Amino acid sequence: MTKSRRTTSTSPAQRITAAIIEKLEQGTKPWIKPWRGVPVSRPLRSCGTPYRGMNTFWLWMVADGCGFASPYWMTYLQCQKLGGQVRKGEKSTIAIFYKSYTKEVETAEGEADTENRRVLKAYAVFNADQCDGLPDFYHPKPLVAALEPDGREDRLDAFFAHIGADLRHHGAQAYYEPLRDRVTMPPVELFEAYDHYYATLAHELSHWTGHSSRLDRDLKNRFGGDPRQQIPVGPGYQVPLARTVKDAVAMPVVAVGMITDPHQAERILEDGQADAIAIARAALWDPRWPWHAAAALGASVKAPPQYLRSEPHEAGRILKEMIP
Repeated sequence: MTKSRRTTSTSPAQRITAAIIEKLEQGTKPWIKPWRGVPVSRPLRSCGTPYRGMNTFWLWMVADGCGFASPYWMTYLQCQKLGGQVRKGEKSTIAIFYKSYTKEVETAEGEADTENRRVLKAYAVFNADQCDGLPDFYHPKPLVAALEPDGREDRLDAFFAHIGADLRHHGAQAYYEPLRDRVTMPPVELFEAYDHYYATLAHELSHWTGHSSRLDRDLKNRFGGDPRQQIPVGPGYQVPLARTVKDAVAMPVVAVGMITDPHQAERILEDGQADAIAIARAALWDPRWPWHAAAALGASVKAPPQYLRSEPHEAGRILKEMIP
């Protein structure tokens, strides 16, 4: 007897929310990419109709993260009908829409009635930059030609060329793909200076050396294969790093890493382990986290008069009127 298998898939809302959280968390990293992103315009369907609502923000974010320059998005079949073909290995993203339907329900009086409902659905789309053979119309040229940065050195060009890595320049991300054994770099024109380009390329080539045909390092584990590289995850687990950086440099340092309790955050600041606290997931869960933190620490928040009436009695007197 064959048993049916039910697979649990991530909903479109969960997928988009998770991606936004990941972007927010990336924004707290001390490492800043030394290149510019490619210009991104409003996302368009294959027919030229602009996307609306959440699709605009979502596809903007995907295009920026992947370095897509084309504003056009299409399904696999739409690409084929236009004479193109999605390149092998390219991954789709999603566009969303609401599907309306009616459902029979029973009222409180026991009578039959119908209810209009909406459910969020998604379908797979590809950017035109992921496709070959499309008309030139789908790959508009930039209005301003990119300029090569200063600082190019022949000896460094020769050094990197002699390494022999499979290198391509595409999009606005720098990364190494172990399965394809390939390094991808943004075009050099996106870098402010050639030394930034060389430094980024050297970083990606350090990952390239870990391939099984070379140093055979564990590339699946985010923190490497050595147990000494494992970071135990727990409340404030990245605060020691903030303290180390703060002691080494003369500049303000922000602490991150599962800092959710107001008293916990206050102790980090009082002990001089960091100069500020970055709140990401805690603020997404509780958008009024700063107000609640002020109440827990015995402080108050200056707020416009419109907010004063919204304060519940059990909250005490957190708010006080803002003086113009």
